[in-house]
Amino acid sequence: MLHCVVFLIFCLLDTEAKMLQSPAVLKASTGTNVSLTCTIVSGAATCYNVVWYIQLQTKAIQLLTKNERVSLAHRNTEKKCTLTINRVRINDTGTYFCSGCNIVFSDFGNGTKLIITDEPANSPVMFVLPPSAHEIYVKKTVTLICLVFNISAEDFNVFWNISGIIMSGLMHPSIRISESEKSICNQLTIAPDLWKNIVTYTCVVEDISGVIISKSIWKESTAKGNDRSQFTAFCSRVIALLLFMMTILMICFQSHCDKGQRKKMCCCKNKVTSERI
Repeated sequence: MLHCVVFLIFCLLDTEAKMLQSPAVLKASTGTNVSLTCTIVSGAATCYNVVWYIQLQTKAIQLLTKNERVSLAHRNTEKKCTLTINRVRINDTGTYFCSGCNIVFSDFGNGTKLIITDEPANSPVMFVLPPSAHEIYVKKTVTLICLVFNISAEDFNVFWNISGIIMSGLMHPSIRISESEKSICNQLTIAPDLWKNIVTYTCVVEDISGVIISKSIWKESTAKGNDRSQFTAFCSRVIALLLFMMTILMICFQSHCDKGQRKKMCCCKNKVTSERI
């Protein structure tokens, strides 16, 4: 009885709790584990006062209870609460809401739409583009670009690890590929001296569960690529010059032959004229 009274007091004190859920949409394959986050951004509530609800596609909202596959974070001091569902099934598809303890239950979170499919989830794909030789030697700037496709997480962080130096870069607006996946682009501009002295450059994407994907480039391979490009351009110029010179020689030779032919024709004409006389 005393426990119920204390719980009711907590509910009455927390009438202005504000809940923020992430991600907004999450797509997962059957048999995998998923985690949904609910952050209490205002109010006196903690994760101990938070309950979760689920609204299936064609059913009314209902209270979600803990079982062998569903675990809830109920710590008294935490403000970031987690709902974990292990070995998800197709019938777990629905919209999940967290709620702070309130006598009218009006302080719901914004909801997370969970989509479970039998198809394997697309793995994120990352490309790290190095600077061009023209940019380094002519513009005197160095720009690295990190492209990531098939990102399903809504709350993620992108940063660069440059031989232990952490830099954030410029984040471009994401492009949504599907309802649950999008592509992102991060651009990092550094000084030429930094590019000259450091060898390894790594782009990292992580969410609340840890690193999603990362990829590195090495300046040696980039330099070899630039040297190869410069050598190819040099060979192209040499070949073009040789072709130009051959064209000039052919024109001169043709002109010389035409002049000799005309001279020969003139000599023959003079000879015929003299014989007639």
